[in-house]
Amino acid sequence: MVAARQNFPFEFVSCLATTLRGSTPRDLRKKSSAVQAAAGRRCKVYASLATHDNPNERFYKLFNMNEATYYTFKKGNVRFSCSTAIT
Repeated sequence: MVAARQNFPFEFVSCLATTLRGSTPRDLRKKSSAVQAAAGRRCKVYASLATHDNPNERFYKLFNMNEATYYTFKKGNVRFSCSTAIT
């Protein structure tokens, strides 16, 4: 991710489904912090949770989910829609 960002300075990363699955808050922080560090501090991480994820992960601030299971965000003239498999 670091090498890719050097060639193409992307503004955000979308982590889909169980890419950051963690069973404890400490494990979750460790994994998502590693993604954030690789992407760069100015690069936002947007997550979508899947059935194997803990529903409480939507409260983790670095996922930018705003505590919702379904959310949208806009970059330029594109609106992204993120939904999770968790109800």
